[in-house]
Amino acid sequence: MTSLPELTVGEVNYNSIELKWSDGENNNGKRRLLYHVQLNKTRPRSPRPGAQSFDPLTNYQGYSLQHVFKGLDPITQYLCRLKIMKDNNESYDSSWSEPISVCTANEPPSGAELHRAVERQELDKIRGILKENSSVVEVMDKFGLTPLMVAAQKGFTDVMEILLGFNADPNYASSNGKTSLMIACYAGQEYAARLLRRHDVPWETRDKNGLTAVHYTADGGHDDLLLWVLRDGGPVDLEDSVNGWSPLMRVACLSGNYDVAETLIDKGADINRFDKTGKNVLMAASMNGHFNLVRLLVDKGADIYLKNREGKTALDFARSMERHRIIKYLEFQVEKEEKQRKAKLLEEKIRDSQQKLSQLQMNIK
Repeated sequence: MTSLPELTVGEVNYNSIELKWSDGENNNGKRRLLYHVQLNKTRPRSPRPGAQSFDPLTNYQGYSLQHVFKGLDPITQYLCRLKIMKDNNESYDSSWSEPISVCTANEPPSGAELHRAVERQELDKIRGILKENSSVVEVMDKFGLTPLMVAAQKGFTDVMEILLGFNADPNYASSNGKTSLMIACYAGQEYAARLLRRHDVPWETRDKNGLTAVHYTADGGHDDLLLWVLRDGGPVDLEDSVNGWSPLMRVACLSGNYDVAETLIDKGADINRFDKTGKNVLMAASMNGHFNLVRLLVDKGADIYLKNREGKTALDFARSMERHRIIKYLEFQVEKEEKQRKAKLLEEKIRDSQQKLSQLQMNIK
């Protein structure tokens, strides 16, 4: 007669239980036993007094001598039992073994708990969570942000120091390629950005659209922060990989922020740069109706006569979008420059005539 092997418990954690059994008493080197092992959640109440009840959860059938049941609930009591279904490929339906009781462990602190602690700036709780389960330091929230990214966005440098002390990666990128430095710069968090730079995070890192932290600083409209970024070595004219937009071109196409544009220009941004579609910064500003930016660009020396591939100037772009104030301004600039050009030609002609007259007088003498 085949005897039931003893069921023993192996490794147990918060969501899995390992069970083992041995067929040593039955195994003479030839017999092959098919086992059925069942793991059941204990019901809080039995249907009849004194009866142990099973709530079927999962089963294993096979010839192995161990199995790990996964996907279990934490801090939950389970009953485990075993029977033999086949002996040497012959049907053999034994009775169930006496159930043994196993309880799963408490779930370790989760990424969600860490994110809540970061949001609330609970420093001691953050340390406690990471000491117990440091693996959650890079867990992303529903927005795809790590705890370090959230802290950088909010400017919580004390939280950032703790996270970095538990080996949070300062260069870690989200699914779209954003880093903590980009997020800090977009949010205008200078001290967070300075802290990340002290951890050797480079300015040249790009997201999946080719944007750098300099682009994000400009997009966020933070001219004071931008000034520090550029002084610290942030590249002023790197283009993104989608449109070929430099930070200044993005200002011209999006926000039109005067102070940000002035900072970029004063730090060497190319005001006559063209993007992949063939328009330059002045054309973009004119088309998008950024009047003050158009004036700034012209004052800083932007060429109002430059043309795109179709031969259109910034004035043509303004006319196409009916930007009446910009049209009047650029028409005035064209007229003014035309007058200056004519005055210069007249001045040169007069000077040339005077030189010829002087030469003639010298010849007469």
